[in-house]
Amino acid sequence: MPRRGRGQDDEERPGREVRRSRRGGRHARGDGEVPLQGFGRRGREDDSAGQAGLPGEGRSRWHIGGGDKAVRVFISAVDPSGDEYAAILGQVLADAGGARVLAVGGDAVERAGFEVLEKLSSFSAVGLWEALSSLPRFVRSFSRVVDGVRSFGPRAVVLVDGPEFNLRLFRALAGKLRGVKFFYLAPPAVWAWRRGRIRALREMDGVFPLFPFEHRLLSQEGVRSFYFGHPLRDVLSAFEPDGSTVEILRGLRRSGKKLVGFFPGSRRSEVERLLPAMLESARSLRDRFDVVFSIFDGLSPESKERARRALEKEGFEHVRGAREILSFCDAGVAASGTIAVEAIWYGTPLAVGYRVSPLSALAFKLLVRTRFVAMPNVLLGEEVFPELLQRDFNPRRIARALDSLLGDRGDWVRERISALREELFPKTSVLRRVSEVVLG
Repeated sequence: MPRRGRGQDDEERPGREVRRSRRGGRHARGDGEVPLQGFGRRGREDDSAGQAGLPGEGRSRWHIGGGDKAVRVFISAVDPSGDEYAAILGQVLADAGGARVLAVGGDAVERAGFEVLEKLSSFSAVGLWEALSSLPRFVRSFSRVVDGVRSFGPRAVVLVDGPEFNLRLFRALAGKLRGVKFFYLAPPAVWAWRRGRIRALREMDGVFPLFPFEHRLLSQEGVRSFYFGHPLRDVLSAFEPDGSTVEILRGLRRSGKKLVGFFPGSRRSEVERLLPAMLESARSLRDRFDVVFSIFDGLSPESKERARRALEKEGFEHVRGAREILSFCDAGVAASGTIAVEAIWYGTPLAVGYRVSPLSALAFKLLVRTRFVAMPNVLLGEEVFPELLQRDFNPRRIARALDSLLGDRGDWVRERISALREELFPKTSVLRRVSEVVLG
């Protein structure tokens, strides 16, 4: 990785390395407006100059040829958003660095052509009770992963999100693998809870947080932190909308009504808890607005079929493409998660909902040290996206939030989140910079 001389100011170095630093200097980022890819209501331009896939540039010194001599990298991604980051990072490592990649991941990693040691569906759960109920399956899958990685013999291990699994995996592998570098992309949110996890992050060879304030905190705590921007920049730059979905959404836009999107989540437990209230709210709105639901492609076939039957019974349009809907809709309601950060890219106001079991809600209230759930609200320090949590996620409150977002508040929300775009989404590839550290 190119480095500047010591005499230059730290403010000039985007994504600079900070190791065991106690100064906690301010982060820097790429200059300029980020071109936003678009195909929907606001007609944004493609970011054709920054697409990820990214073959060919800058061979790593670790690249020593193909086949058995290639550098071996294991990537562990046990969440849907992490799966996409892992797929693109794996492509960059393989194409530009000549690496051989083994992964724990989902459909995105599998489509990228990498050997999948275990599917992420083995690990997906939301909330404390949901995780406990999946424990036997988790333990069996974990043992298979540890044995598989040891047999693979990686030179580097990249953990992506999923701290409940990945921190345990780090402990298991660090004691068994010698001379292996460990990295963490999208590390645990120690700023919100379980701050003791910083101890494990200090042992990593590199940590790549998603947000600038995380980078500052980790640097102050002696973690070897790098900040290059949010990896969604690469995912969304490379995203190709589904043509049939776009045609459906264009048809809805022709009615002249405002379009409301509903996003019930990427996990079975989220859909089961959020979809009924969304459906009732959509019934009350359908005379004034057009309504479309997203059915996440990563759901199990059974969960997708149950959601599809419920929507078709009510006569609501539904498509697979959450990003296509975000690009077209005027406002939406979504399960809390990465989609709130994606809404920053598309400039779409959202109300964010969250419902978990009473036990999980109690644990959240006792342990989490943040005022907000939606990441745009955390970043801005105020409730820009309305948050509807637990019993507040009900049809009346959903309808009220949407009426607000479709009125004057919507313009204010778009103005507030536009300030975050440049900070999170630089012009150049985030995951290419990550790969240079991993292979460097």
